This record gives sequence, structure tokens and C-alpha cells, in this order.
Amino acid sequence: MTATRVDVTHDWRLVAPWWFWPLRGDDPVGDPDDRRSVRVSAPQLQMYESADLVNTFLADPQRRLAFRAETDEVWDLVPDVGGTRL
Repeated sequence: MTATRVDVTHDWRLVAPWWFWPLRGDDPVGDPDDRRSVRVSAPQLQMYESADLVNTFLADPQRRLAFRAETDEVWDLVPDVGGTRL
């Protein structure tokens, strides 16, 4: 085993994949506000119909199932006040 010391000089961020980033328009460099918004974009979940999701993702990262609110989003918000559920 070889160990290497690496000095991290910046914060790591978990952001959305590039296909969720905002479009930058005609300017190849892009608007500075759009470039900053990429750095704070929320991570995105990807759903697959196969157990072989790693190979599916590697073959085509943008190919995924769409989430449907009526079947794929299940949540319930229950307020917790002072350790007593309402």
C-alpha cells in the first residue's frame, strides 16, 4: 500500500450533476451568478428499474426513471414539541 499526503485547500461540496445545472446562455464563459448557483445546487436522486444500476449509470449517466409524486414521494411531517408528538 502506498500512502500519499494531500493538502485540501478548498471545501468539498455535493452538488447536482451537470445536466441539472442552469443554462448559461450564449456566452461560453457564462454569467457569474449562474456559475455560483451551480456550486450551491441541491444533490439529485436518480432512480433505476434494474439492480444493475452502477453499470446502467456508467453507460449513460443521464438515463434514469422520472420520479412520480403520487407513487415515489412518501413523507409525513409530524411536529415534535418538547419530545411530545402532536
